[in-house]
Amino acid sequence: MPYIYGEGIANLQDVDYVIVKDEPLLEHEEYVPEYLVQKIGRNVARLVEDGATIRVGWGGMPDAVLSHLSDKRHLGLHSDLFTDGVAELMREGVLDNSRKSLDPGIAVASFAVGKRATYEFLHKNPDVIFKTIDSTNSLSVIASQRNMTAINTALEIDLTGQATAESLGGRFYSGVGGEADFMRGSALAVGGKPILALPSLSNDGLSSRIVPQLSPGASATFHRGDVS
Repeated sequence: MPYIYGEGIANLQDVDYVIVKDEPLLEHEEYVPEYLVQKIGRNVARLVEDGATIRVGWGGMPDAVLSHLSDKRHLGLHSDLFTDGVAELMREGVLDNSRKSLDPGIAVASFAVGKRATYEFLHKNPDVIFKTIDSTNSLSVIASQRNMTAINTALEIDLTGQATAESLGGRFYSGVGGEADFMRGSALAVGGKPILALPSLSNDGLSSRIVPQLSPGASATFHRGDVS
């Protein structure tokens, strides 16, 4: 278990019982994005400016975007999620957090999912702090970051601007997560960019992800006012 600086430290005096257990942390299997996802990731990466503070979500599309940011300079992280791709950008010196409006010099997140190497990177790393989710995902905090760039994905979007990142019809694939918070917060930030990336077709190529209206039963993760 990595020791990570920030707000997740409990005072031992406040603990009634301690149970010691030795068990490996859950590791995220390495995913190699397919050609189309890589191509979209490359296009999205062009929208990320030097000095931007980024939030990148979970999945193959955000991973593809991160893999194409190596030519950027002075990126920062304000996110709920810390991933392998973020750790790699920090190792490369691309993500140094030097231009952040809040917490300059520090990468801020709330939880991590990745491989063992990422957990080892986080262990007692003075350049990373974890805060509570109500802090990282606060609209006012997100909006206070200049050039806040939120890179999210969706399962389906309709022609009125509604989009879902949770379900196709009544079949759920994911929870709400922090995507909506960062889409709205980045839209309020000075120089902010809320980005929603998705393929135009389903994986089998038989269904469009861009539809006249969301499939019946789908949850509108992003409302019409969230998508510009």
